[in-house]
Amino acid sequence: MLYTHTSYNETIALTTTPIYYLEPNTLIKVEDKDSDISGDYVIKSYSINLDGSGTMNINATRAMKTI
Repeated sequence: MLYTHTSYNETIALTTTPIYYLEPNTLIKVEDKDSDISGDYVIKSYSINLDGSGTMNINATRAMKTI
C-alpha cells in the first residue's frame, strides 16, 4: 500500500504561452498522452520571457495524493 501511494519527487518542465494568473504553489492538471504524463502537479517556479518569443517556462512537482 505504501508503494502505490508514494511519489518519487517526480518533476516536469513545461514551455507554453504565458498564463499570467498562475503563481507558485498553484495546483495544475497536466494531460499529455505523447509523454505519458497525467495527473495533478504543483507549480514550484516559473519564468516569463520578455523578448518577442512570448513563452513561459513552468517547473512543477507531482502533487501527493492523500492516503
